Amino acid sequence: MFSKFLNKYTVDKTLSIDSGAEAPESIKMIEGASDFLINHQGAIFNGGLYKVLPFREAKKWNELVLGIFSQFKGNIECFGIDWLGRVFAWDFQHQKILSLDPGFGEVITIPCTFAELHNIEFVEYSDESLSSGLYCEYVAKYGKIESNGKCLGYKVSPFLGGEDLVDNLQEIDPEVYWSISTEIYNKVQSI
Repeated sequence: MFSKFLNKYTVDKTLSIDSGAEAPESIKMIEGASDFLINHQGAIFNGGLYKVLPFREAKKWNELVLGIFSQFKGNIECFGIDWLGRVFAWDFQHQKILSLDPGFGEVITIPCTFAELHNIEFVEYSDESLSSGLYCEYVAKYGKIESNGKCLGYKVSPFLGGEDLVDNLQEIDPEVYWSISTEIYNKVQSI
């Protein structure tokens, strides 16, 4: 079911997972997701371009993203994160994929199934869905990103006028990046 994705993306590293863990009931409700997520939870693909969240982290991410995107409370299940700290989640209310971006403070709805996200969007439209062109530009200039679960965050967020360029990126823990982005985003929104 995910052969196109797995032909293009290779696992660099798998972070510690709950071996033999069963998928949460919410994951089982997402068509096509359960087996893929069970088999790849914690996997880091293509030098950190994309990471599948371990099941034990999903609840934490479901809460963390609500700091900016509170409108999705109770309606999403986070399952992946990319090299720019964007979290991918399933929107149960609209039956679509969401890309939640802390750098831009934006949510992008991707009108596809879980399998289509991996086999079509990530394969045929990797620049649009994972910013693979910017990733390659960063790697060419600064070297490969460590496959240690970190992401690259904007030094100056684009929602504050920062540029979407490799020189405006720095390695950071994704939870820290989301916490800082949430605080800044909410202060800007209250002005």
